[in-house]
Amino acid sequence: MRVSLHTDYGIFTERQGFWYAAKHITETLNELGIPVSFNDPTADVMFNFCQPQDYVHYDGQYTIGYTPWESTGMTGPSFAQKAPNGIAGMSIGYQDESKPLELWPQMINETCDEFWTTNHLGMRWFREGGVDLPGLVYPHGIDHAWAPVKRGMKGPITFLHIGEPAPRKGGQMVFEAFKELFADDPNYRLIIKGHGSSLVRDYDQAKMVRRPDDLINNVHVITRDMELSELQGLYASAHCLVYPSWGEGFGFIPLQALGTGLPTIMTTDWCDYALPGTLRVKTNLVESPWQDIHPGKMFEPDYESLKHQMREFAENRVYYTHLTHTMAPYIHEENDWKTLTQTAFKNLLERFS
Repeated sequence: MRVSLHTDYGIFTERQGFWYAAKHITETLNELGIPVSFNDPTADVMFNFCQPQDYVHYDGQYTIGYTPWESTGMTGPSFAQKAPNGIAGMSIGYQDESKPLELWPQMINETCDEFWTTNHLGMRWFREGGVDLPGLVYPHGIDHAWAPVKRGMKGPITFLHIGEPAPRKGGQMVFEAFKELFADDPNYRLIIKGHGSSLVRDYDQAKMVRRPDDLINNVHVITRDMELSELQGLYASAHCLVYPSWGEGFGFIPLQALGTGLPTIMTTDWCDYALPGTLRVKTNLVESPWQDIHPGKMFEPDYESLKHQMREFAENRVYYTHLTHTMAPYIHEENDWKTLTQTAFKNLLERFS
């Protein structure tokens, strides 16, 4: 069996989740003796790892669509028709009558032989949206670079948030909670790591918008790129990851943190891998504030629950640090890339053997 990987090369760049996942899918398929090419019409299987509007299909080729997604609306931003009030209309019925609304489920059903996604909630939402093909949940994995780290107890308790400037990852809420609980207390520190920029903001006494680290001594914002080893060092220097995401197609950041033994405060309703030691933030399923890019509903993190869990960790740091470090090898065992890939492609190997 030969597999052709197809993706949208506009988002297929290093340091992004698509790049990281595609790299490991390709490597583990090769380890299993399955050759992988790219956008190859002669391969037995076309594996579309992208959004449905970018799927390709060639006559006679077995076609799989593989799409991570984080909201209930079954269409991407390029197909979201604007309602008169500016809200994307795909999940609430508005559309331009001269331009028929194109829905992802229809594209998937017409293009593919199978549909795969990364977690069970995503599969449920695609099914409810109308996808009726044979389906499979193929979760992503974690590699050994994110090995368990023994963390010390000296110095200020350091909370780490990663994910800026993506608003759904909850950076502003993390800052507001930290400010209310621990602002300018030398026993605590918050590090906000952004990819190129950060949208987290605060207001000075004159109500002028400022970066939070300009106003609060124990908040630090990092936006520059880091090499992998430096990023891993940042994880190792932290005591707790704070990740109140509204939803993830998969969620590499908390998985990698847990793999290093870093206690993690996170929302888990979108997640298949919440484990003992994870401090869960409550959520409510509400209309997404970002209908243009995340249509439909998402899981809104509860602010009071987030504060409660940050206090809980601060008061019981030794317990959660020991527990999460003990669980880290289990994280790697349960989320091994080669095992996950072998399981996902087993039926295809039998079909094309």
